[in-house]
Amino acid sequence: MLNLSPEARRKFTGRDIICVSSMAYGTMWTRKQRLMTILAEMGNRVLYVEPAWPLWTSAGDKGHLSSRVEQVRPNLWVLTPRGRLPLARFGFVKNLNLSLYGNSINSQARRLGFKKPLLFTYTPVIHAHSDMAEIERMIDHELLVYDCVDEHAETIGYDDYWKKI
Repeated sequence: MLNLSPEARRKFTGRDIICVSSMAYGTMWTRKQRLMTILAEMGNRVLYVEPAWPLWTSAGDKGHLSSRVEQVRPNLWVLTPRGRLPLARFGFVKNLNLSLYGNSINSQARRLGFKKPLLFTYTPVIHAHSDMAEIERMIDHELLVYDCVDEHAETIGYDDYWKKI
């Protein structure tokens, strides 16, 4: 359970929360999954959004052709977005991937009846070619919470632009 003051507990109860995560829900259990599970147990409705994996990789197919959602606990749903198209370094593909990802999140939030959710994220970068600000603009939300648990600037392959973000 979270160690919150009574006032903070009131503010974090009965809310709608969308968590754009950098990790799948069912993989290695970390702070991301624990916090969202605790928030759901506190009476919040949580949509945990997994990363959109590439549809095709050199290691084989990884992503799915359509989005899937599963209620894994009371008040907690996991959205696995459709896989993203390859060649996202090209602007039109990047924009299409972002649009599909954002639309998937918005569509599921509408189905769940979310109104002005808190938007949590654990990564400043979405899909390796887009910053979180692009997704933030797509999702109607009350507040963005960036829970920084990793040193993303040290990620191999990030150039100075991504390190700055």
